[in-house]
Amino acid sequence: MKKVYLFIICAIFYQGCSSTNQEVSKESIKPTFKLEDVEPTITQNSKEIVELKKIMFKKDRLIDELVKSNFAIQKEMADIRKDVEAIAENRSLSQTNSQEYYKNKKSEYVAPQKQPPKPKTTTTTENKSEDTKIELKSGYEYFDASTYQLTQNSDIFANDGAKVGHWIRGFKFTSKSKKDGYLKVSGYFVNKKWTQAEDDIFVPLEYVNKLD
Repeated sequence: MKKVYLFIICAIFYQGCSSTNQEVSKESIKPTFKLEDVEPTITQNSKEIVELKKIMFKKDRLIDELVKSNFAIQKEMADIRKDVEAIAENRSLSQTNSQEYYKNKKSEYVAPQKQPPKPKTTTTTENKSEDTKIELKSGYEYFDASTYQLTQNSDIFANDGAKVGHWIRGFKFTSKSKKDGYLKVSGYFVNKKWTQAEDDIFVPLEYVNKLD
């Protein structure tokens, strides 16, 4: 009988201990904070993560644009380098051709044509002592108009024989009359355009060459 009572007492004690352990276990795992207290922090962290993702996206786009811009700059520099090399090559070729041209050139240089000075009527007393004066006494000898070119630099003279200017070698003019070894200029060429002589101009016949 004592054994039965002892068994009942042990069973009651065990049941009480088991109930106490369950309550203690539940109390030990019960959270120490509330979910509503954590939600703002989670929300803020989520926003920061979104902002960081946006920043990273912008950074990636900026890097892509820089890479594309760098590629475009390199391509443009390559094109410029090609143009510079082509210009240098053309310049070198041009210099070579110029050297060959002047090396093989046999004809004498003819100075560019300039507007001849208009003759001035002067008297003997107005001429300087070093000026040359010629005598034109005989009558004119007429012929078909022709083109002439000076073979050397020459003075030009007015109708009274006074020196009125100077023409350079290679200068072209026309004439259809002469007297006393001098051609009377009827016109001259300036920039390949013929201009009629306004006054009487005479050129030594010995310094000219007939072209036609």
